[in-house]
Amino acid sequence: QATDNITVNVNPTPTFTITSNNPTTCGGSEGEIILSGLLNTTAYQLTYTSTNNVGPNTVNSNGNGEVIITGLNAGNYTNFSIDLNGCSITDNSTVSLTDPNGFNITTNVVNETCSANNGQIEIITNGAVATIQYSIDNGTTNVTTNIFNNLTAGTYDVAVIDGINCQDQIQVTIIDIAGPVINSLTVTDISCFGAGDGSISVDASGNSTLDYSNNGGTNQTSNVFNNLILGNYNITVTDTNGCTTTQMGVVNEPALITDTFNLIQPICGNDNGSIFLDIQGGITPYTLSWQHDATATNDT
Repeated sequence: QATDNITVNVNPTPTFTITSNNPTTCGGSEGEIILSGLLNTTAYQLTYTSTNNVGPNTVNSNGNGEVIITGLNAGNYTNFSIDLNGCSITDNSTVSLTDPNGFNITTNVVNETCSANNGQIEIITNGAVATIQYSIDNGTTNVTTNIFNNLTAGTYDVAVIDGINCQDQIQVTIIDIAGPVINSLTVTDISCFGAGDGSISVDASGNSTLDYSNNGGTNQTSNVFNNLILGNYNITVTDTNGCTTTQMGVVNEPALITDTFNLIQPICGNDNGSIFLDIQGGITPYTLSWQHDATATNDT
């Protein structure tokens, strides 16, 4: 009678635990799921579900008894099944991988004034990771400075992308704050030659308190300029934003009054004498005054 010793090896049912590492960039594929507690350096058949079923694929555990699934995006992964020589185990728990926390952006806006292309947008980020790139045309042109100058009125698509590819967008509007407008100038001409009593009154409107000056002089809050002599006056109106508008007013002055006369003496003691006056200058009509003996007479 012969006797043989036969050894029967029973493959153990695999067991594992699940841990994970999220992607390190927004939209990136650096995520990992680690199945631990397996045999070292052993080939397994692996299946799992993400947006669709994956596997079965042959995977090899490392020297620490781990199968590491790499290259994963943010999302939900479940139904992990490990098979070793026909012995399998399934874990139906769900592993959720998430992108890094994003960031928020706010803006400080300086509106354009006087149609002078002087608008500004300052972009402020909270939680972004360097290096940060900024854009006001929805990412068509990116720069590393967060202040945009010399902007005209309009709508801007602000976009920011940080060093781990996280992004945020916001829409910003710049308006043009118009400068002052001179509606009219009322000119009062000089009353008499050399009087220096001309004046200009300014009717202007604007979005703020207005100051007035003439011929580049000192600003004043009054809209009336008095005691003006003959000449042209460039009236400038300035608002609190420094916007200006200018219009010319002309102050006229009458000429100096001059006269010549022609005298015809009375004849034969009769009241037939005459005085003929030629008056120039001043402003008509004239008022004439004369005196004969002790009697004064006025006439127009």
